[in-house]
Amino acid sequence: MANEARLHWIQTLSPREDPLALYYTGTLRGGEQALLYKRNESSLTYILRFQGDGALQNVQEREDINWYEDYPVIAAWLEGIGFTPGGIRVRAFSIHEPFDAHLRTGFPRHYSELESLGYDEARADQMRHDWVAQGNCLLRLHDGEWILDGEGWGERR
Repeated sequence: MANEARLHWIQTLSPREDPLALYYTGTLRGGEQALLYKRNESSLTYILRFQGDGALQNVQEREDINWYEDYPVIAAWLEGIGFTPGGIRVRAFSIHEPFDAHLRTGFPRHYSELESLGYDEARADQMRHDWVAQGNCLLRLHDGEWILDGEGWGERR
């Protein structure tokens, strides 16, 4: 059973290091944790704000950021909100507005089919156990889904 109080590590490169990434993590002035999600690279950005204890606090929308062309504007905005790139530790969450997003501890879809993929039952059970023990989780932001390893690095599925 998933421990909803468990904190999950999420980390990304900074916007300067990876301008094409779809999301970034860091902290804001005042200690809030943040996940910035670029739903549309040319204009729509969401800020998922998390409290210090990792609970999702709110989601804010910003419609006037062009991530491809306006780096000086982006840099000024990030400085204005006090964004410092870095890893964050957050609790599992699920929202449906203003877009679908969740962070959950469940297995990737193919883990329910390990035996039919040729793994014996003991090996499949061990893989599922290891998934949980390593702190892996799934992050979904609108139509993108990432498998996050126990160190918070994501691989898009």
